Amino acid sequence: MEHYDYLLLAVVGLLLVWQLAGLIATGRNVRVAGKMPGQLASFILFAALVAVAIYRNRSRMNTTLWIAFGAMPLVLVIFALMKNGLGDSFVYYRGKRYGYDQIEYYHVEREEGGSFILRLHTRRRDIVLQYPDEKKELVMAYLEKFHIMSFDAHKASGSSRR
Repeated sequence: MEHYDYLLLAVVGLLLVWQLAGLIATGRNVRVAGKMPGQLASFILFAALVAVAIYRNRSRMNTTLWIAFGAMPLVLVIFALMKNGLGDSFVYYRGKRYGYDQIEYYHVEREEGGSFILRLHTRRRDIVLQYPDEKKELVMAYLEKFHIMSFDAHKASGSSRR
């Protein structure tokens, strides 16, 4: 059973390195920070899974498992500290960066409680960020600066950015 412990340690180590790389890449580069809708729920779910894993393995804890389970809260903290949002050259989302040329269009959805959802569509995925209403002009200025079309303009043009 010990080889599974090493596998778990390797997976947690890779996850930690990936999260650190994302934190370093986004930290200073995000100019208009937004929130990922559902980030708190993901954080709570991962924390609950870690707690269950520790509880289920409490009778066979060894050094390898202590290290693996000890690194998991670090992954959670880094996940919480990672910034998502608009930068001067890229959009940063979940530790990855997307060039503005990859974005085909945007769509703004209204939210209750003084915020809005910005949905940026790329060929592969939608980037979803939540901003307070006070940042709407700044967000729109970034989108205008990089010539990102709204969904309605994109639909009317009938073409993609490429």
